[in-house]
Amino acid sequence: MSSFSSDGICDVCKRPMAISDSRIEWGYGDSTSTMSYIHICHNDCCNDWNNRGRVGGDIIFDQWLMSDPDFVYERLQEKKEDYPDFADDITRISAIVFE
Repeated sequence: MSSFSSDGICDVCKRPMAISDSRIEWGYGDSTSTMSYIHICHNDCCNDWNNRGRVGGDIIFDQWLMSDPDFVYERLQEKKEDYPDFADDITRISAIVFE
């Protein structure tokens, strides 16, 4: 992977966002035990902060480990393998995140 893009569009509010001030998060909705969503969003739009649904994990770009494009790329590939039903969404998010 070369590097992160500088910006993209938030899946939650549909406004422009800086990748450095965003996150990818996935979760389980309100009552299910299998992954029900994955999206990229502003930190301010995330389910963690707004208590909507259950967040199963996230990649927060302003955290140290997540600032490594290779690590993030590998993590997204793992998610594709673990959740093939979300492969198209993960591919779309990867296209936003990486130049």
